[in-house]
Amino acid sequence: MFNHLALVFFAAVTALFGHYISAALFSSLKIFPGPFWAQFSNFWRFFNVKKHHKLQLDLHRKYGSAVRFGPNVVSFSDPALIRTLYDTRGTYPKSDFYSPMDTLLPSGAIVQNSFGTRDNTWHGQYLKPISAFYRDMKHVFALEPQIDSTVQHLCDKLSEPCAGKPASVDLERQITYLAYDAVGEITFSSRLGFIDGKGDDGHIDAAVDAVKHFARTSQVPVVDWWMTKNRYVNLGKGGFGWAADFAIARLQQRMKENEERAKTGETKERLDHLDLFMQLPSTPPEMIVSYTMQNLVAGADTVAITIQATMFHLLKNRSAYDRLTKDLLAANLSMPVQYKEACSVEYLEAVINEGLRIAPANGMSLERVVPSGGLTLPDGRFIPEGTLVGINPWVVQRDEKIYGAEVDSFKPERWLRASGEDEAAFTQRLQGMKSTMLAFGAGNRVCLGKKIAELEIYKTIATLVASFEIALEDPNAKLDQPNYWFTFVESPIMVRMQKR
Repeated sequence: MFNHLALVFFAAVTALFGHYISAALFSSLKIFPGPFWAQFSNFWRFFNVKKHHKLQLDLHRKYGSAVRFGPNVVSFSDPALIRTLYDTRGTYPKSDFYSPMDTLLPSGAIVQNSFGTRDNTWHGQYLKPISAFYRDMKHVFALEPQIDSTVQHLCDKLSEPCAGKPASVDLERQITYLAYDAVGEITFSSRLGFIDGKGDDGHIDAAVDAVKHFARTSQVPVVDWWMTKNRYVNLGKGGFGWAADFAIARLQQRMKENEERAKTGETKERLDHLDLFMQLPSTPPEMIVSYTMQNLVAGADTVAITIQATMFHLLKNRSAYDRLTKDLLAANLSMPVQYKEACSVEYLEAVINEGLRIAPANGMSLERVVPSGGLTLPDGRFIPEGTLVGINPWVVQRDEKIYGAEVDSFKPERWLRASGEDEAAFTQRLQGMKSTMLAFGAGNRVCLGKKIAELEIYKTIATLVASFEIALEDPNAKLDQPNYWFTFVESPIMVRMQKR
């Protein structure tokens, strides 16, 4: 019996070893340079996930525009390929890289979401009922009072210790709390209590852990299936089970509240996203949960990271901070700053564009599958059907041909018309920079909440800078942004703040 098991084990190991060797020796991708271990297995990506954004940037600077990043994976840095990989028709579908985003519900059903689904037809059908809630500016502007309430609440809280004298504040924590409370207002008409110190009952840690799980297992998706989605061995919820639980609880609570309102004849003054989801005709509870989960999973961390990183780089660059402060104060803005007002401040737009460029919240390739017919690169090299390909925002947004010199430095002025530059040349250059930005994705799978996120980012940065004098406690501080799909800011951003 023992000899039989040993023989089976030896055969399995030999077959696996042979698979890895054949992948290296006989793959049509061997013409693409890359790290030695990438030709054998995706596990090297699994173990290096924290530094993917910096690793890919270094690899492309060393090897050029196409790098072998796994046995069947090629990473690109050529901006010209953005329109090919991420067109509006979805010609290049998402890969199983995104399957860990699926969620196993208590009922046993596996629920997809608009971000993770690999089925473009399903994606279109899924988004059709709710797309206007995120993309129609009428709906977006209807959310501005909720975001105003949250931004003002944070400013009120910060004003208490900062009135009359500078106070020490961890801006990283406060912005995280703001982003989560804003999601609460948008989705449920109530803050989640983070700014008040009452909401952090493990939800932020659960959200971060879920994204970390996704980042690792997306490199080898079968690991996620074995850990969290099979019927026989389940090592815990892993992924986004926390969001499913939270969404289910809020849906059940809202259903009870609606029953009480029906009895009393009371009507709700302002509708939130959960109300809108529940009003959709013929929408089962599982779909309402899935819609709600989108806000919980993607609505806070990406916004927080963008605001945190932009504020940090702005504070490190005092000339940029001083110019933005001067422009905001001269504009005589409302408080909290209204989105339309914020968009009229040219230098604010430059600062935010530069923040999105230099530190996008997503630090991995937006992976796609090469369709039937394969892909011929501009230099003539061919990539066969079924190959996984992608472009990392951290890489392409540092292309010197597009963004000019010093791409590793925070320079908002690159987004402004240069001295001696004519209008036509500037318009062309600006369009080139904007079309290369992948901070919110591109094509048919562009971020659903992009417009809401932009509204929140503009309002928050403008209001904070216009309301407080802010300086880093340590002018030499560095920003720690490891890569877990989201490039979370893990270092405190300690500042001295004083109410203006």
